[in-house]
Amino acid sequence: MLLGLLALVIVASGCDDDGGGPGGMTEPTITDLATDTDNLSTLVAALQATGLAGTLDDESATFTVFAPSNSAFSAYDVNALLQSNPALLEEVLGFHVVAGAEVTADELSNGDTFTTVQGDQIEVTLEGGNVFVEGAQVTTPDVQASNGVVHIIDDVLLSNRTAGQRLLVTSATEALYTAISDAGLVDAFNNPQNVWTTFAPTNAAFQNADLSGFTAAEVQEILQYHTLDGITTSTQLVQLLDNNGGEVQVPTNQGEDITVRQLSDGTITLNGDQATLNVNNLDLRASNGIIHLIDGVLVPPSLGEMPTPSIADIVANTDAFSTLKTALESAGLVAPLADETKTYTVFAPNNDAFGPINTNELLGQADALSAVLKYHVVPGQALALADLQEGENTVTTLDGAELTVVRNGNSVFVEGSEVVQADVQAANGIIHVIDRTLLGNQNLASTARFVAPTFELYQTVVDAGLGSAFVNADGWTVFGPNNATFQNADLSGFSASEIQEVLQYHVLPSQVTDSEALLAALDQNGGQITVTTLQGEDLTIAKDGDQVVFNGGQATLDLSNLDYVASNGILHVIDGLLIPPSLQQKSIAEIVADNGQFATLKTALQTVGLDGTLGDETKTFTVFAPNDASFAPYNVNYLVNNPGLLEEVLGFHVVQGAAVQSGDLSDGDTFTTVQGDQIEISIQNGTISVEGAEVITADIEASNGVIHVVDNVLLTNRNAVERATVTKNFSILADLVGEANLASALSGVGPDGQDGLTVFAPTNEAFLAALDNNGNGTIDGNEVPSNLAEILQYHVLDDVFFAADVPTSETAVPTLQGTDVTVVRSGSSVTINPSDEDASVIAPDVDVSNGVIHGIDTVLIP
Repeated sequence: MLLGLLALVIVASGCDDDGGGPGGMTEPTITDLATDTDNLSTLVAALQATGLAGTLDDESATFTVFAPSNSAFSAYDVNALLQSNPALLEEVLGFHVVAGAEVTADELSNGDTFTTVQGDQIEVTLEGGNVFVEGAQVTTPDVQASNGVVHIIDDVLLSNRTAGQRLLVTSATEALYTAISDAGLVDAFNNPQNVWTTFAPTNAAFQNADLSGFTAAEVQEILQYHTLDGITTSTQLVQLLDNNGGEVQVPTNQGEDITVRQLSDGTITLNGDQATLNVNNLDLRASNGIIHLIDGVLVPPSLGEMPTPSIADIVANTDAFSTLKTALESAGLVAPLADETKTYTVFAPNNDAFGPINTNELLGQADALSAVLKYHVVPGQALALADLQEGENTVTTLDGAELTVVRNGNSVFVEGSEVVQADVQAANGIIHVIDRTLLGNQNLASTARFVAPTFELYQTVVDAGLGSAFVNADGWTVFGPNNATFQNADLSGFSASEIQEVLQYHVLPSQVTDSEALLAALDQNGGQITVTTLQGEDLTIAKDGDQVVFNGGQATLDLSNLDYVASNGILHVIDGLLIPPSLQQKSIAEIVADNGQFATLKTALQTVGLDGTLGDETKTFTVFAPNDASFAPYNVNYLVNNPGLLEEVLGFHVVQGAAVQSGDLSDGDTFTTVQGDQIEISIQNGTISVEGAEVITADIEASNGVIHVVDNVLLTNRNAVERATVTKNFSILADLVGEANLASALSGVGPDGQDGLTVFAPTNEAFLAALDNNGNGTIDGNEVPSNLAEILQYHVLDDVFFAADVPTSETAVPTLQGTDVTVVRSGSSVTINPSDEDASVIAPDVDVSNGVIHGIDTVLIP
């Protein structure tokens, strides 16, 4: 949502890529604003369907709109409203709009009420510094439009709709609404005289309930048994429980009582294990009551117990188990799991759990399918969460293999999966829903085959004659390249035996290393480890920010596809192909082109034709290569549009004639670049830097040299104006320097012709704070001061002072403008004009060819 709002600000300000300039656009209307905000696309569709889009586009009117975000609408059946109930939709939307006033968040007070265009009133509450309207929180206040203001909220306002209407439009209660409709109770739920508290079973609760044995009159009683007379909020319910020792009997509109009990962990149950309150969906307010969602269907004691479904019935009637249902039917396992003379514990994969599985391939292998499904079933016992001891529990599955279940408090893990819903009771056992299908009784070859992202790996292994090796492996850890890697890889230059070596290079033999152990090893070894592969050569694994990379960037660990446990090892998915050093044949240009972290560098090299130079295997180069993150602070578009400058910048990163390994570098070494200027190496406490940029990954070997990845673009041979021009956060400074005709003066060494300049460079944010009077995010022509040149010259000293050179007592130094600025240093912090602007140096010692730049947070005024 923040990105969407930023986009709106950019559009509204007319700001170009260089960060400023004259011009600008008027504010959009509320309709235009919503249309241009990705997070309000559902609201826009609803406004257009009802004609309210035109109303909110009227610039002669004024509105305050409480706008539900897309995520706010996600809990409701918007399509049903759009297609079949536009009148209700229009009333719902009208309840979010106040006409005739533009009310900003700071003007709201606790208890304020406003009449909406729908006719009903909405009430504002303030709590803990947050603003709420009818219970929905304002997440983004004060989004300005030309005809009012928008406050984005996290829920749809439905408190003026009846309970029946609320159940109709709430996705989780569609089944309940269908039931009350079939039972002829819709009018009762919509009657404004019937002020009720409704315990509303979710769709899943109805899917698992068998009401077929009850008459129509009994079903009516069951539905009435879910309602209480009057309004009881969740807070009042908890207080009632606290006042009565944790258990109360509450009378229902059916006539019999519900037993409400609060367990020691805070869970609130109804009639024992018949249902539990859904803590994420309480206090859904309606005009004639309040609704609390529950996860089961309540049956009055006079009607007896509802039949408990079998495991097979639960799977068949639960939408989230549709893939599992198909698999059980294909394997002929429905009948065993429907047999109520037997008892089972089933770790049941939901549809999401089958997401990373090549389901079609698995369904086509009858024996493997049966074995995999049986591996999820423990016969002869119904193991509830409470039955599991803390730590490891070993159980024997229906397949005969042992399965390790780990309990950590209320969390349960089964191999690489987690139990996301525990203790689903069935007539013949218990179900624990898991978030990944278990393949732990399949060998590594089958695991690669059935894990969807590694099917190409499986085929390559078989084609290379290594299938039996993966079948008979003992304790391997396999880093499996994903399908896209093999689809994009060109292995035609390798012989059959070399392809075998490449595949073996992805295997750690005789050591099953799960992701937790791998990350622990990295943490214990300074973020990098070297391991010996089955192929015989070493593999380097390192942490790079939030990523884990192999061989300096040959591949990246797919953090969403880890820990596929097999019977003889473990599989982790990676994005990239690992090539043993002895088989590496890529040039520097090829490595840059194929390595995802160099996408910007690749484009830059291609723009000026240096990719051809660095692809020449008759020459040798050392390249200090900025990764994508290094380019992020700079205006790459400007460089691409100025190829002469771009070629010089890139050439300053390249040394020709030698492949200099990191171990061959010494502190103070200098090298002449292909651009012509020299770069200097610094080594401090084992860290290598070049022109101030740190080498973060060293010694990526290529067929024509070596690459060292650096964490910044080398620009120390560019002058102050060039550096500001290509730096995003100094773009307004660069624009204003050009407008003041000072570019030439600030590109040289200064009036004294010696040493160079010191530039105190205000950031874009500093300039906007000082000059953007209308707050449109740009410096318009009428906002540029008449004494601009003097202001800018007041930021420049005719000498070079690094931060460490600044005295620790206040010292006046002359500027090019003619008057002095006062500088002072405290530790490493430097302040300019402490008694006036009190500007802080926030980006010190930016080296340039004609001196130094210090980024500051405030504009200095002479």
